[in-house]
Amino acid sequence: MGVRSRIVNDALKKGEAVSTNVLTWAPIIQNTPRTAEIELEATNIEVATLQVSATELKNPGMAVLASGLLAKAVELDQRLVAWTSTMPNEWIPTFIWDLDTVPKTIRDAGFYGDHCTIYQSMWTADTLNIHCCSRITVALVILACLEHVNDPTTDISQMQTRTTIQSLADAICASVPFYLGDRIHIHRIDDKNIQYPRTRGNPTPDEHYVTAAAYGGMFLMKRFVELLKLAPYLRPGQFPWILGQMGRVKKIYLARPT
Repeated sequence: MGVRSRIVNDALKKGEAVSTNVLTWAPIIQNTPRTAEIELEATNIEVATLQVSATELKNPGMAVLASGLLAKAVELDQRLVAWTSTMPNEWIPTFIWDLDTVPKTIRDAGFYGDHCTIYQSMWTADTLNIHCCSRITVALVILACLEHVNDPTTDISQMQTRTTIQSLADAICASVPFYLGDRIHIHRIDDKNIQYPRTRGNPTPDEHYVTAAAYGGMFLMKRFVELLKLAPYLRPGQFPWILGQMGRVKKIYLARPT
């Protein structure tokens, strides 16, 4: 299912519908245990289709289409919210609010807001950030639909949707320390001098040093690219911070040692 997931995620990133060839794999999926990953993937296929359909809203006189897409978008968002209650308990992230437990080197390297998040694994972190990006995509469709719908509650709905977008962007930004730790330049992949946020009494697992170094920047960069389209919706200072962290990732992974 890994190949199918990559195809679905790429379609979302590019604003394309999922290939019909992939959709023909449905009978195989039906015979696969309905894990949280499979459920999210299935919903994301619909999100990709919704995103493509919403491109028609750039044209005038689309009130009827907007009304239909709005109903679908709200339904998909409800499903995405409900999905979090079906995922394994070990996937539930831990929020670190006590900044005294976070090394200063991590905070100086890249820390946004008043907390950071740690996860069971890199793969869990990326899955939950993909979930955030899917909800952001749906939220942007909702905002596009509301521009065409004449309803007395439109202003309230727009405000609520913008708040949702901000909170989802914040969630992705809060994951940066888990991915990058306090790295600001190239290190050996097995360097255990790198510091990562942890709860008190729980040292960084050995495998995290390797997986974070190998995949952290790649996973994070994909989500940052998704956040670039949110400039009009983010609070002051957040967009430049994201650009700065993108530059940090490039320095960590692309710079050549002297």
